[in-house]
Amino acid sequence: MLLVLPMRAQNLVPNWSFEEISSCPQYEGDIEKAIGWFAFRGEYSCDLYHVCGHPDSCGVPINFVGEQLPASGQAYAGIITFSEDDGWPWYLREWIGTQLTSPLEVGTTYYASLKVNLTLGWGTGWPALDRVLFANDHIGLLFTMNQWLQDDFDAVPGYAQVYGTEVVEDTVGWTVISGSFVADSAYRYVVVGNFFSDEETNWSLMDPNGTNNLTYYFIDDVCVSPDSQYCAIASGLAIRPQQGFRIWSDPSSGSLHAAGLQVLDVRHISVVDALGRTVAVPPAVTGSDTWSVSVSTWASGAYIVVAERDDGSRIAERVFLGR
Repeated sequence: MLLVLPMRAQNLVPNWSFEEISSCPQYEGDIEKAIGWFAFRGEYSCDLYHVCGHPDSCGVPINFVGEQLPASGQAYAGIITFSEDDGWPWYLREWIGTQLTSPLEVGTTYYASLKVNLTLGWGTGWPALDRVLFANDHIGLLFTMNQWLQDDFDAVPGYAQVYGTEVVEDTVGWTVISGSFVADSAYRYVVVGNFFSDEETNWSLMDPNGTNNLTYYFIDDVCVSPDSQYCAIASGLAIRPQQGFRIWSDPSSGSLHAAGLQVLDVRHISVVDALGRTVAVPPAVTGSDTWSVSVSTWASGAYIVVAERDDGSRIAERVFLGR
């Protein structure tokens, strides 16, 4: 059965999971090494983490702010979203953004999502982030006409087209923030962050012994689409890391792997490319906890791994294959 998921055509966010890089990140503030991404606020400290990053600062899964596997692929970003000890006219926020592959069409409904993961600091190497105190809500996506750069004394807009209304406290798995909106302008850029003031932001105390009066989240899988099913698939079918299901690629052996199949009763796995074509249908995996397929002849790019369970439900994870 052909599963039609034309990813490149449907997701208007280029480099949506930060896989494509100009060079490996080495220091904090290297977000612009993710091709197409740049800082909109917090120019020197919007961060990029990648498996090829410096192990003492920007590596994956361990880095200077914590430890986390990507929601998909081999990379993710990181930003500060709140600081309790500031207040107007000083709001410590970091925003990152990218130009959409095409402008939004006025009057069209768009669906958007991103994945976030709270880290509490005390990562490896130097400079390790001191333990942070808080978690917060209102992380989301703001759509704009132009690229710009703010400092912390500039006013925050107090709105975003899509944002979360619950405080995200999960430090283990990736939490999906999603929503929809009708475009009122031909927006050309999408920006990730908390665009609300301290007074508008709800927060919770996570570590009373922390010394850092801020909140820091990892960011992955940013999705914007006019297709109501596309971003829903990217988020709703995602399996959190603590559930044991994991997809990863091994460039050294030219293979793609999955593990944790038994706990989810996975009976069959297939792989779909960016054009919706099924590129691999290996034999049934019933009874095995692992799965692999050779990808040495596959083109670089994004793929979706679809796992079918015994109850007929399906889960999907995106993975980026590079060379």
